[in-house]
Amino acid sequence: MISDVIAPSPWKIYSCHNGLRIFKEAPDWGFGRSWGNHPVMMAVSVIEGTSEDIFQTLMSLRPSRSEWDFCTHQGSVIDHIDDHTDIIHVKLYNDRLPRGMKPRDFLLQRYWRKENDGTYVISFHSVHHKTCLPQRDYVRASLQSGGFLITPVKNGKASRVKHMLAIDWKFWKWYPCPSSASTPLTISLLERLAALREYFKAKDGNCSSEPIAIKVDTKNEVTKDNKRVMEHVMEDKAGKDISHCTSLTDMNDSDEFFDAYERM
Repeated sequence: MISDVIAPSPWKIYSCHNGLRIFKEAPDWGFGRSWGNHPVMMAVSVIEGTSEDIFQTLMSLRPSRSEWDFCTHQGSVIDHIDDHTDIIHVKLYNDRLPRGMKPRDFLLQRYWRKENDGTYVISFHSVHHKTCLPQRDYVRASLQSGGFLITPVKNGKASRVKHMLAIDWKFWKWYPCPSSASTPLTISLLERLAALREYFKAKDGNCSSEPIAIKVDTKNEVTKDNKRVMEHVMEDKAGKDISHCTSLTDMNDSDEFFDAYERM
């Protein structure tokens, strides 16, 4: 009876903090097969700012980022690949990590584009680069898939922002239940979205950042290696297509998020 009333959803509500809804992949959709024991988590919020202003703020690695990003200690661009792709190195603060856990950093390929409707897409995944090898004092975590989808709402005066992450935090092999330990850490990164929302409220629209030039709808110009745009569901090795909801970009404004019905 429940399935007749509530349509199946790839996301299950997980929690709500500071007005920020946190979702987790629904087991029935099989996303976990793509990322093993590293669950795909997503936060959704409406921010009172234009999609362009939010995009520029998220892309900036300047000191002003510290006004809302309480997780990033340092960030820098390592390499520019093309007009819409670069490599960035991000170091996290360790005060949100469990006691005794070594600091984490990421080396990420970052890709961005703008759609014709004003929607911005930013995607990330971990890579290797010869000029930025793992450092002795840090453990390099692996971002399996992640990014932002920034969609204009309220005639462009506000934006619906979806932030998705699937992270391998590189726990010790003997660490008990790494998946349950990794979820709170991933959520701490997602909660930056609430801080970003409050940042825009405090600035009252005056959130200027260094502009980043992008092309409108550059999907056809991206090389094969760069087409990993929030794709956390792929065709499995057996050839069975499970890509009916392959990315955040597949969701339109009519998408709703419900508690996924779990079979007893």
